[in-house]
Amino acid sequence: MTTTTEVTNTANAALPLGLIGCGNMGSALARGILNNATLSKHFPLLVYDRNPEKMAALQELGAAPCFSMQEVAEKSQYMILAVKPAQMFGVLQTIKAYVTMEHVAISLAVGVTIAALDRGVERACAVVRLMPNTLVAAGHGHFGLCLDDPDLQDKQKKIVRYLFAYLGEVVELPENKMNAYGALAGCGPAYMYYMAEGLVDAGVNMGLSRAAARGIVLSLMEGSALLAKQTGQHISILREEVTSPGGTTIAATTSFDTAGVRGQLIQGVLAAFEKGKEFEQN
Repeated sequence: MTTTTEVTNTANAALPLGLIGCGNMGSALARGILNNATLSKHFPLLVYDRNPEKMAALQELGAAPCFSMQEVAEKSQYMILAVKPAQMFGVLQTIKAYVTMEHVAISLAVGVTIAALDRGVERACAVVRLMPNTLVAAGHGHFGLCLDDPDLQDKQKKIVRYLFAYLGEVVELPENKMNAYGALAGCGPAYMYYMAEGLVDAGVNMGLSRAAARGIVLSLMEGSALLAKQTGQHISILREEVTSPGGTTIAATTSFDTAGVRGQLIQGVLAAFEKGKEFEQN
């Protein structure tokens, strides 16, 4: 990982970071940055959104509000563009006159390729594709990062890697894998919550209070993920360790298999993958 010293030596000072779009994902990223002492020191955050209330909520955490997208571009070299795919071209057209090759525009828009981003900004600055998930707000984000733009300088790549590595785990991917990453990790928190809802309802059906069932399930999911990461064991082995012959666990998993739960999970993620293709802008 790029070190703090490398970043500060490259920048010679704090690097203002711009955020255009303070919706769910933009705000999650902003909270992750503002709540991290190192990042908030080296990347003071400037934010813009058409909705002043969304900016005000982040201002309370330490962000500086801007009054236009142009102001964000003028005051920050690194900009996160957290807008919908249909809005991205308009944003790029708005900022293109205010950026140089020292700027980096970091797009969160699903399906908008590097080539489309370059056309939108008319190659006035370098561009990056980033696929985050909302867990970044809790300091446990996961990011798919595409640095395929040939206009990116090495120092810019280092700074981008540094920034997001402090917010969670980063996987660098070629552009043709970004949609798959989004279907699995970008949508992933919703899958986890969907399964958690079902487990909580099972607990309530068995007579547990909803609060108790919720606490049990959240602890269960957190602990299971932590054990898998710490041991490095194959997930199937970890499952088998809980599954005694003729016991209660095998009764449950056999029921899941009979109902096709595993296959339905796979089909659901593949449905997200296919839907992502509809958003692709080359």
